[in-house]
Amino acid sequence: MQDERFKEATNFIADWVSKGLIDPVSFEQSQDNFLANGKGTETYGAFYWWESETVVSNPENYIVCAPLVGPNGDQTISVSNNPEISTGEVVFFNGVENVEVLLAYFDRYYDPLISAQINYGPIGIVYEEELDENGMLQQKELTGDVTADELRLQNAPLGPVYLSDYAWEHVVHMEPRAQLRLERLEAYANPYVSENVKPVPNMQFTIEELNTLSSYESNLNDYIRTNLIQWLLNGGVSDDQWQTFTDDLNNRTNLPAIQEVYQAAYDRFTSNS
Repeated sequence: MQDERFKEATNFIADWVSKGLIDPVSFEQSQDNFLANGKGTETYGAFYWWESETVVSNPENYIVCAPLVGPNGDQTISVSNNPEISTGEVVFFNGVENVEVLLAYFDRYYDPLISAQINYGPIGIVYEEELDENGMLQQKELTGDVTADELRLQNAPLGPVYLSDYAWEHVVHMEPRAQLRLERLEAYANPYVSENVKPVPNMQFTIEELNTLSSYESNLNDYIRTNLIQWLLNGGVSDDQWQTFTDDLNNRTNLPAIQEVYQAAYDRFTSNS
């Protein structure tokens, strides 16, 4: 956020907006509006989504592209800091009675057969009622005009789940679109990840650190997003605007306090690894 390259990238993309290559509405619309606008008459020239079928009516007209080459000739892609396995899905307060009963109940959520239905939908609707010849749960073929994403959102309760490599190999078949994602990541993303780049680990925070993050982090993200959208829609960021922005990060948004929390949590993680 304070790196000059962030400023350069903002101005580079703002030039695309000013030339009409990026619709200004894309910075303001909700996800529902985005998906609705993609159906019917084709209005999208390019978009990012896991499966084209969810976004546009004619997915066969769209192809997967490798990362674009940057203004300095680099062609890279970042990694996600959103871990598949996280903590805090279930919290018990100290006044709860019969904790062992609740633990036994929630433990069932992590059974692969239960996790699959929580995450994707129930047997009989999303999954076949009978297991296949290898004893694995398999998805039903789609019928009608509904997409896999729509079917999931209409039927999956969502919640704490755990689907490991063992589950995908021995218990439940990976849905076709998830398998397609892996294939596309291998072909169009992984080759462009810089060497030795790893996502930030799933770190643990103290109560005091969580209070700091809850006090400052939301305001920080809102401040960055508000300024970024304004710059992209108005031709870029000037030197004076950039100086004010970087000053505000250190003072107005308490970025140093947020950085201190994450650094402390990361140091604890590395010391216990």
